[in-house]
Amino acid sequence: MELKTNRPAQNLTRLLSVLAILLFGGEVLRGFSVAMTWGIVIGTYSTICVATPMLIYMNLRRGVEAAKPEAESEAGEAAGTTGS
Repeated sequence: MELKTNRPAQNLTRLLSVLAILLFGGEVLRGFSVAMTWGIVIGTYSTICVATPMLIYMNLRRGVEAAKPEAESEAGEAAGTTGS
């Protein structure tokens, strides 16, 4: 599933840039960068540990056609039609 690999990689890049602001931005940007870091961590956790199992439970897939019920599949084969 593309969601699992793509989103954490993007968030890691965001986290590195926000950590640079935290370390080198001074006292003025410290609160902002801490809040952004917390948001990135919680967002990544939500994507991996909450959203992905929900999508699997609901049998939702990106870019994949839903499977046809067996009755429709067998009726199409009996009529001589092909799936393509």
